[in-house]
Amino acid sequence: PDYGPQAGGFDFYQQSSQTNLSYFMSLQELGVDLLVIDAPVQAAYYDLYLVSSENYDQSYFSLADDLFAANGVSFWSTHELLPSIPDSGWYDPIHLNQNGVPIFSEWVGIRLVDFFAERGLDERN
Repeated sequence: PDYGPQAGGFDFYQQSSQTNLSYFMSLQELGVDLLVIDAPVQAAYYDLYLVSSENYDQSYFSLADDLFAANGVSFWSTHELLPSIPDSGWYDPIHLNQNGVPIFSEWVGIRLVDFFAERGLDERN
């Protein structure tokens, strides 16, 4: 199936990305339970993902939420995590450094415990 959403000509990045996304989504047919976690970016840059612009009919997060929800894929936004990452936790506006990675890793780990528990799995399975 083609999972590349078309919203007024918005082409979820480019054809190669759509091909990769289609492959990724097809893993569900093999029984793989998919989880997508967006990469954290500094708050000033995060706002760019939330708004539509003249180039996009939907914001990135709106489009991602719609796409993944329609296909039964869990999607975690890191927006709630951003206040926990100090300025010293960034290598640059879109990459964490050695100070930010442990904060992100702990956030993911805590959420994964709940994610697996909801599916009847624990650390022994």
